[in-house]
Amino acid sequence: MFRRELKYILILTAIVVLGACAAKKQPVAINPNIQDEVIADAVDTCDCGSYNRLFKGTNYNLKYSCALKYYKNKKYDKALGLFEELVPFLKGDTRGEMAAFLFAFSNFHVEDYESASFYFMIFSKSYPFSPRSENAAYMVAYCAYLSSPDIPLDPSNTYRAIQELQLFIDRYPTSARIPTCNTLIDKLRLKLETKDFRMAKQYYKMRQYKAAITSFKGVIAVYPDTEYREECLYLIIKSAYLYANDSFESKKYERYKMAVDNYYTFKARYATSKYLDELTKVFDDSKVQMEKYKPFKV
Repeated sequence: MFRRELKYILILTAIVVLGACAAKKQPVAINPNIQDEVIADAVDTCDCGSYNRLFKGTNYNLKYSCALKYYKNKKYDKALGLFEELVPFLKGDTRGEMAAFLFAFSNFHVEDYESASFYFMIFSKSYPFSPRSENAAYMVAYCAYLSSPDIPLDPSNTYRAIQELQLFIDRYPTSARIPTCNTLIDKLRLKLETKDFRMAKQYYKMRQYKAAITSFKGVIAVYPDTEYREECLYLIIKSAYLYANDSFESKKYERYKMAVDNYYTFKARYATSKYLDELTKVFDDSKVQMEKYKPFKV
C-alpha cells in the first residue's frame, strides 16, 4: 500500500513540475496606482564620469547626485548599486529618506520584486511619518503580488501577497488604492482556487476517486463562490460512481448512494447544465445498483 501511494505522489509531483516548466511567464503590467518619485532636473548637471571609478570612490555627495541622475534617466541598475551603498551612509541625513525610497524603487524597476517588497517594508518602518509612507506600504503589497508564482508552483508567496494587500486595506481604509487592492486579492485567490481545482482533477484522472472527492469538496468549502463549483459537483458524482464500481460489495451501496445524493443537489442547482444528461445516466444506474446491493445498506 505504501509503495502504491508513493507512486501516486511521485506522479503528482512530476505533473506539477512539468506544468511549472511549461507555464509561460506573463509580462508584468505596471499598476496605474504606482507613484514613482519625480527627480529634479538639476541633477542633469552632474558629471558622473566612469561608473566604476565613481562606485569605488569616497565622494558620497557625488555618488548621491549621480544616483539621482541615473535613476531619472532610468538606468536603474546603476542607481541601485549606488543607493545600496548610500542608504546606511546617509541614515540620519536629510537625503537618507530619498535614498532609501529610491533604492526600493530601483529594485522594483529591475524586477527584483521580492527585494523591492522587503526594502519598501524597511522604508515604512524607518520613516513611518513620511509623506511617502502610504506609497511605500502599497508597494510592499504590490511587489508581493508580483512575486506570486505561476499556478503550479509553491503558493507561499501568493498567501503572503494576500496578507500584505489586506494589511494595506486595514491600515489605509480610505486610500484611493483600495479598489485596486481588492482586485489584486481576487486575482490571487483565483490563482489558489485554480491550483486546488487542478490538483483535484489530477486525482480524478489518476483514478484516485476517494482523494478526488475529498479535494473537490475542499475546493467548494474553501471557495464557496468558485467558478469551478458546477464542474466540482459534476466530478464528485462521477468520482463517487466510479469509486463505487471499483469497491468491495460491502461498500458499493453507500458509495452509489453518495452519487445519487449529490445528483439531487446538482440537478436542483444546475437544471440546464451541459452535464445533466450524462449525470442522469449515472444516477439511473446508481439507483439500480443500490437496489442490487441493498443488503449491505448501513
